[in-house]
Amino acid sequence: MTRRSERRRAAARVVVEPAEPTARAEPPGSRRPGRGRRWVTAAVLVLLLILVGGVAYAATLGPEQFAKLQAETADGAQTVAVGDTATVVPEPGWVVQPLVRDLIEWPPLPPLKDWSVLLGEQSGVLLLSPDQRLRVEVDVLPGSSDRAGLAWLREEGRGMGASGATDEDPGAPEVRDEMLASGLGVRHVDGPERIAAVVDTGFGIVTVRADTGREPIDPYRPAISALLESLSAR
Repeated sequence: MTRRSERRRAAARVVVEPAEPTARAEPPGSRRPGRGRRWVTAAVLVLLLILVGGVAYAATLGPEQFAKLQAETADGAQTVAVGDTATVVPEPGWVVQPLVRDLIEWPPLPPLKDWSVLLGEQSGVLLLSPDQRLRVEVDVLPGSSDRAGLAWLREEGRGMGASGATDEDPGAPEVRDEMLASGLGVRHVDGPERIAAVVDTGFGIVTVRADTGREPIDPYRPAISALLESLSAR
């Protein structure tokens, strides 16, 4: 065997390994679209969080804060409108502001508030005594009938330890009828910390809810009586 043939055989046995493919060089800016999409997604999420936070604030804390900004101190002579049918004249030093109602309560989260105060469409007013311990809510009762007023009183009286409760139903309050010096009739139920009353102005039923929290309400009865006497038809 010649050397030439041996060289040919050796060359045939050699395994030629394929060269590794070279990675293509990415053109400049090829990764920017991916980064841009991430920035857009992050911006959308931030905007959604801001929107949800704004709606939550407007539905829970916003109405109360707005009502406090509208608060005024009474001078004892200015009449305050209660809806379209009645007025009340708070004594000097009382704080007057729009009444904000609770629509839904879901403890321990803040209650859902009525947005009507933000639109200036609320009918009730909130009165705070000069020492800020007595809270009086004055509003117009929807329906404005004697039956609706009596039902509202009984509902308010249940569970507040109203005096005069019957032995058969300790939670049932005694509804008392009186005549104000103004000539208007008033019905009320009394508890140790709260008084609820309805006054018929002749054009509608006005509800009054006076609450001292955990303080005895007896020292504030003269002030509550003065507020009831100041109620009149609008």
